Amino acid sequence: MDFEKAYEKYKDGVANEEEIVFVEQELEKARKMTEIIDAYEYKKAISDDVDEAKIKKAQKKYAKKNTLKILTISIIVLALAAAVVLSAVFGTAFGSANKNRNYSKTEAEQIALTYVVKNFGESTKPVLAKSDEEIDYSSDLKHSVYVYEVKIYIGYVNEVEVKVNAKTGKVVDVNISSV
Repeated sequence: MDFEKAYEKYKDGVANEEEIVFVEQELEKARKMTEIIDAYEYKKAISDDVDEAKIKKAQKKYAKKNTLKILTISIIVLALAAAVVLSAVFGTAFGSANKNRNYSKTEAEQIALTYVVKNFGESTKPVLAKSDEEIDYSSDLKHSVYVYEVKIYIGYVNEVEVKVNAKTGKVVDVNISSV
């Protein structure tokens, strides 16, 4: 059956039942083909419809954003790696210093007072000002020790700073200054 002749009869309203069914089937096929073609047109590349300058601008913006994310993540990873390494190093030093501590803070203060009385005379009574502890790091971190830094006043004029090793209990450094 010829579609064009059957369609003319369909439009004029003089087509028989067989021609009407044939024309409607052909029109349905045409609608489906149009939908397929429209769907293909919808999926075609963006560059066909958009200006190339806009595409390049969007690519640059995405590249900058992506580079910034990568850089930020890299810095965070490096900082975490440094924190892990430093915590291992200082953890070893602190652990060893705690293991090597044989004298307490009060014992170190008594050692420092005794040292000052013995070496700087007994004419005035020494007064304990303050005491701090700090770690003395050695090249081998397993031999790190605490050192107590004790400040003692002799009279109103002199200040003596005595450093006492927490492992041996010996005075390792003495500094005298005028107040």
